[in-house]
Amino acid sequence: MENKKIKRISLITVILLSVITCLFHTSAPSVAALDMNPYNYFDIDYNTDLSKTDVNAGEVFSLSIEGTATCTKNLPVGIDQADLTLRISAYDENSNTEITLTDDFVISIEQFPERKGTSSQFVQSIDMVFLHDSNDGKYEIVGQLVSARIDGWDITEFIPSELVTFHFGILTYNGSAPTSPVGIIMSISPREVNPGEAVTIKVQIRNNTSTESRYILEMTINEVLHDYREITLSPLEEKAVTFIVNRYEEGDYVVSLDGYSDKFSVVIPPLNSSSFLTENGVVVLLLLYVIIFIL
Repeated sequence: MENKKIKRISLITVILLSVITCLFHTSAPSVAALDMNPYNYFDIDYNTDLSKTDVNAGEVFSLSIEGTATCTKNLPVGIDQADLTLRISAYDENSNTEITLTDDFVISIEQFPERKGTSSQFVQSIDMVFLHDSNDGKYEIVGQLVSARIDGWDITEFIPSELVTFHFGILTYNGSAPTSPVGIIMSISPREVNPGEAVTIKVQIRNNTSTESRYILEMTINEVLHDYREITLSPLEEKAVTFIVNRYEEGDYVVSLDGYSDKFSVVIPPLNSSSFLTENGVVVLLLLYVIIFIL
């Protein structure tokens, strides 16, 4: 129980260190007088919880984080919001297998308490599901720090390496539970986009059985779970499901839905000199006029 308490406290320590780091870098004239111990500024009541300890194939479970941060000493600089982004994974120590459940779980403290006696509550929850091809076993649910931000300023590099991994509990996964036999048709449009542009992934899913079926439709991008939908289908019913994704890095992205795969590409457009002349034709003509008739 004592070790579990230490693990729980470590997550909020990162938030507090993030705040203190921000204060350190925005209060250069008074650095010598700045108290860098976060627990001299805050009192934390904090807890995490897994909704299930036994999970079957296609079954949704959630991770919840809630707590209260109370300021015990006035901060020298105001802070509006602290954000941590975590990648949540399931790790099986026996087989040395790690499964990414989500890579964008954000923990936020808004209206950060900065004056003595003020408090701020935070409650964050995320639903997750194992991929259908996951192996049975006992998994530890682990969080890995992706980024830490204070008022939008990225201070991830200042977080000590020993405080970037968090342990949320252990659950048992049983993948032998049957899944509903369905038919899937997937389409991607457009197949080639510029960085940040939206890609639409449309899916037609059909229940091929004579009984009502509950189905978890999982979508992975480059073998990492991106999104999922829980769908209930009446006998022989067909439904349309749409996913919207954005990617900013150049390259090919393979989209998979329960064994059905397709891909799209992100490309950086070349500089088009003709479009520059078209869009800036008036400016070019004026420059030519100055050069020829004035100079």
